[in-house]
Amino acid sequence: MVDVVRAKHDSKQHSIIPAHATLCRDEEVDQWDIISPRINAIEQIEVDFTLGDPELDDGGVIFLPILDGKQAFDDLRTELLGPIYKQGFPHITIVHPRNVVATPDMLAEIRASALPDRVVLTEVVLIEQIDGGVWNTLESFPS
Repeated sequence: MVDVVRAKHDSKQHSIIPAHATLCRDEEVDQWDIISPRINAIEQIEVDFTLGDPELDDGGVIFLPILDGKQAFDDLRTELLGPIYKQGFPHITIVHPRNVVATPDMLAEIRASALPDRVVLTEVVLIEQIDGGVWNTLESFPS
């Protein structure tokens, strides 16, 4: 249901990347070649998230905050990033401001949608975007 709401309210973002929680960003990683072995060393990926009601931040992002599961999310980030780890802000973006101007009415409509209150992360995907295009999968774990 999250992707249905994303498709309706931000079709551009929906078309270039599916709903996700970002574990780490380019600027957090100096050596990408160490990430794949670290992910492969994880026996099982299962992070259970309880989602909050959609929120609109000051930057124009409408997102689903992750309420419960933050510690497991941070633990997974620690396993991937090692000593450079910083606490993340786990969430699922519904509307991105580079594509759509979010409004309070849009937020109200999204809040009225039948969004899940729980998701389980079972896969980590390394992705790459070139020139603002579709995000391409480089590797998935488990493969």
